[in-house]
Amino acid sequence: LRQSTIKARLAIPGLDPKRVDTLFPATVVLRRLMELSGRDELILCDKAIREGIIYDFIQRHRERLKAEAEIPDLRRRNVMALARRCHAPEAHSLHVASLALRLFDQTTRLHRLGPTERNWLEYAAILHDVGYLINERQHHKHAYYLITNSDLGGLSGEEIQLVANVARYHRRAIPQLKHEGFGALSPKYKRIVRILSALLRIADGLDRTHFSVVRTLDVKLGATVTITVHVTGDAELETWAAAGRADLFERVFRRRIKFTVISQEEVA
Repeated sequence: LRQSTIKARLAIPGLDPKRVDTLFPATVVLRRLMELSGRDELILCDKAIREGIIYDFIQRHRERLKAEAEIPDLRRRNVMALARRCHAPEAHSLHVASLALRLFDQTTRLHRLGPTERNWLEYAAILHDVGYLINERQHHKHAYYLITNSDLGGLSGEEIQLVANVARYHRRAIPQLKHEGFGALSPKYKRIVRILSALLRIADGLDRTHFSVVRTLDVKLGATVTITVHVTGDAELETWAAAGRADLFERVFRRRIKFTVISQEEVA
């Protein structure tokens, strides 16, 4: 091969004309590899190195590529990725997010917030149970830690702090200035955290059993805010839990909450 002419190499059956110049050095490399490996025969592959590189990339990044196709929005995709890494209960988290957003949409006359804050509420709802990865006890505080120490691409540092605070207050204590994370927020963000946490607490209570018994809800605003929940099955535990977490809502908006239940089975 070293002494052969280009014309002679072109006459070799099956040789790609584009490989004429690299045929000899490639042969030397292959021969040396066979000598080092102690092999006397070689099985050829009909794929090029670039196909192998692409295949390897797909295998190593399969989950991320799948997520990009499933969730085009970068911010929401990263939120979902964190929730999945922490093994948060996805069906429950997404259902709570759905209920929280419905509460948000039907109480806009009270809170006067917009699409950006609505997104923050959804992110916090999806992530509110990630703290279970560390421990069930005080998992709301563990959620705050995990969210603030995660790289949520697309969200600023302030946004991450806000989302983490909302997730942290989905249960137990309500926001207080003595709490380090909440106390460090700007007055504007403190107000937003109080409002979004108030909605998330109720939404999470309405899926207390994680069985999605409460399918949807409607809100009627008045001196008393009436939340009508449409259920399939016994929702006594859900309404009890939601009522127990209505404290922040009633404090923020200075209105009492009343829950009514409509069974979809009875309607049918």
